[in-house]
Amino acid sequence: MSSSRGCLSEGVIATLQVRSEGTFVIRIALLIALLALGACGQAPDDAAARSDTPAATHAAAPEPVALAFVGSKSCRECHAEAYEAWVGSHHEQAMQVASPELVLGNFDDASHDHYGDATGFRGGAAAPQLDATSETGETTAYPVTHTFGVEPLQQYLAAFPNGHYQVTTVAWDTRPEADGGQRWFHIYPDEPVGPDHPFHWTGELQNWNSQCAECHSTGLEKNHAFQDDSYSTTWTEISVACEACHGRGSQHVDWARDPEALASVYGDAGLELRLGADRAWIPNPETGIARREPVLPAQVQPEACGRCHARRGGTTDDYRFGEPLLETHRPAFIEAGLYHPDGQILDEVYVYGSFLQSKMYDAGVTCTDCHDPHTARLKVEGDAVCAQCHLPTKFAAAEHTKHPEASVACVDCHMAEELYMVVDGRRDHSFRVPRPDLSLTTGSPNACTGCHEGQDDSWAAETVATWYPDGRQTEPHYGLAFAAAWSGDPVGPAALGAVAADPAQTDFVRASALFGLRGMRYGTDVFQIVEVSLRDDSALVRYGALQALETVPPNPAVNMALPLLADDVRGVRIAAARIVAPVDGQLPPTEQRRFDRAAAELMAAERFNFDREAGHLNFANFMLARGQGDRADAAYRRGLERYPESVALKVNLADALRALDRDPEALVLLEEARGDHPEAGAVRESLALAYIRAERPREAVTELRRLVELQPESARSWVLLVLGLEQIGEIDEASGLLQEIRGRFPADPMVLSVRLGAG
Repeated sequence: MSSSRGCLSEGVIATLQVRSEGTFVIRIALLIALLALGACGQAPDDAAARSDTPAATHAAAPEPVALAFVGSKSCRECHAEAYEAWVGSHHEQAMQVASPELVLGNFDDASHDHYGDATGFRGGAAAPQLDATSETGETTAYPVTHTFGVEPLQQYLAAFPNGHYQVTTVAWDTRPEADGGQRWFHIYPDEPVGPDHPFHWTGELQNWNSQCAECHSTGLEKNHAFQDDSYSTTWTEISVACEACHGRGSQHVDWARDPEALASVYGDAGLELRLGADRAWIPNPETGIARREPVLPAQVQPEACGRCHARRGGTTDDYRFGEPLLETHRPAFIEAGLYHPDGQILDEVYVYGSFLQSKMYDAGVTCTDCHDPHTARLKVEGDAVCAQCHLPTKFAAAEHTKHPEASVACVDCHMAEELYMVVDGRRDHSFRVPRPDLSLTTGSPNACTGCHEGQDDSWAAETVATWYPDGRQTEPHYGLAFAAAWSGDPVGPAALGAVAADPAQTDFVRASALFGLRGMRYGTDVFQIVEVSLRDDSALVRYGALQALETVPPNPAVNMALPLLADDVRGVRIAAARIVAPVDGQLPPTEQRRFDRAAAELMAAERFNFDREAGHLNFANFMLARGQGDRADAAYRRGLERYPESVALKVNLADALRALDRDPEALVLLEEARGDHPEAGAVRESLALAYIRAERPREAVTELRRLVELQPESARSWVLLVLGLEQIGEIDEASGLLQEIRGRFPADPMVLSVRLGAG
């Protein structure tokens, strides 16, 4: 939402810079009372002011104040009940300045040892301090500046040079001692995490400014300066306060002071974002399931909550309240390593992606139907929260649960729980029906054997089949398509295409299927599905379809992506710009202007992430795709200044040098990278290909032999070795190896496509 200041001077909104403990800056927007103004741009004429005409006796309509954060205390005046519920909640305590009443961990000369890496805790709650391993491996004292979280664990922040703040990986278990709590523990318990490990507490992945801050504070601006890798991160409130969800409150506060006079100035009471809706759940005695009246297709709440309750990456500080998450973030989809093939949570993906898979979401359920956002807890406990819409007489009965009454809760079967960060149990929000048959075909877990630990998936599948002989619990499921695609089965692309084209699937599932086609070769039928999906009503689906164009030849891909340069959603425009990049400078004027705008948005998004290796890599890759080899060269090298050990930046820089016809330089770079990273398969592969281009095939084969040792599960690596052996005339070895890998990778399309010249 935006508004014009009209003739209001910039002085109406004042901003104070208030420095708190540490080096953080809190920006507090102060709302200054509006003066009754006459005509814009001129002082009132004295004679006109003394006139008795109606024009002179009525003040001009007030001008709206600019949108600004005003702080949660401004909300308390009218919303005392909500404010008091919020105080003490997980949202309010998401981050706090360390103080004796808020520090829960034992800092009374305690210690914790993790694979020989000791961390000491001293100073007491009044002056907590860590004695922890620094990035150089030395034990260093770090005063604790802030608490981070409250239940079931609490972490701590320490200040580093240049405005960096780091989050401890040794956390305090805040659960009662009887439940195993009141102890220090490491959140990565199964391996040593020394200074050279990516998850070490001093590293990029534990940096508060880039990884955590947005979701633990309100009105946050990261403010990273690449030149000296410094942060001047600011916030308007230290915790997750009212305006983190409801949007900036200055206009609403202004309206609340005189709603009658300002009714015509502010629509919707001056709210930037209205999260509630005047809707009701109407019980249906026949089905036992309530329906929402009216059913609204657009759901604002999941997008607003998804800003923090989603696996995603940010692309700007300029968060757009009320807009799709894709406007300002890149959400993660169902992909290997993050989800199980059937869409259940695997890695720490939070709940947005799960919820968007669910029938609940499609039926109009929103976050606050179950959760009180002010207390950050369920509205009612236990099965009662489900009974708001699902009649207990039907769904709590043994006929439905297949268990003795009260022996299981709804969530036991429909919201399986996984532990993250050792003690933090989180439930899958896809509200799925247990499908042990999918466990047999996809390897995904199921709720049945999650409880019945002495039984296996076959037992569970057979038991469910006896409950439902009509087969309704074994209907086709999109998990089969993802499992096929991830395993390299040749039917994978077609199966994903069918999911993407299925209107019965949620937008998130369809988008995930399209996203999963990246890097795959697919036939005409799937191509047509991708083409149609680019015009879908859902921005998520359009975005996923653009990812699916990755392996489509440039000419059709560019033509298909061109219209999306003018898409309503920024994330879609950015994705389209990547596809169109190879024809930059060759477009008609209208399309070129659209590309230039989308390209500028893309580059701004990557610059926003210059505090991460991926930001530099993506920026440089985009320059290379546009044919701007010199700028790509400079961008890769700029990234290497900050990340000198980055394998990805070195390998891609070598590609840029090759594009600039500087193959000898690329070869030298890759040979140096091999010395620095002897175990990096990407370096070995790139070096082998460089040797082939340099007509040094035997050296290439040496690299490829080492590559398959490093990556024995990679079919691509074995195929490259086979082709390399053929090139140096080792036909018998190549033929024998090809037969061997056909047995090892019987469904891999790359393996199946190999035909040796002598064979």
